[in-house]
Amino acid sequence: MLDKYCKVILTFTLMLVVFTSYAQQRRTVTYQLDSGSSKGTNIEAYTLDFVDECPSFPGGEYAMTKFINNERKYPEKSYNAKICGRVLCSFIILPNGAISNIEVLRGVNDELDEEAVRVISKMPKWSPGKVDGEAVAVYYTLAISFRL
Repeated sequence: MLDKYCKVILTFTLMLVVFTSYAQQRRTVTYQLDSGSSKGTNIEAYTLDFVDECPSFPGGEYAMTKFINNERKYPEKSYNAKICGRVLCSFIILPNGAISNIEVLRGVNDELDEEAVRVISKMPKWSPGKVDGEAVAVYYTLAISFRL
């Protein structure tokens, strides 16, 4: 009976150690920061689901939607050709809240893709994401919609 009890405790302890060590691992992605020089600086950016506090646009989601709607200009050729869709972009929110490394992950056409990148590049500084109370770089994805 004691042997069975010890096995249960040992199994539980092992599971606790495995799950605890997994929970402490945080997923990061290494990027070369955009810069004016040919030598870029590498930075590790946390994925959104592995930060303690997510980065946020000043004023929240509603303010971000309002900003995008006010800033976005539908390119004339795409509008006349009735081209619409969602441009999925990624970018890094740096520890100081600035945006870097804007990329189109899934585009619609060149004009709409460029407009989505332009809108994101115009965004004000965000409140940065945090891990253990310290501001960190965070990889973020955002879809910019173009509807007729």
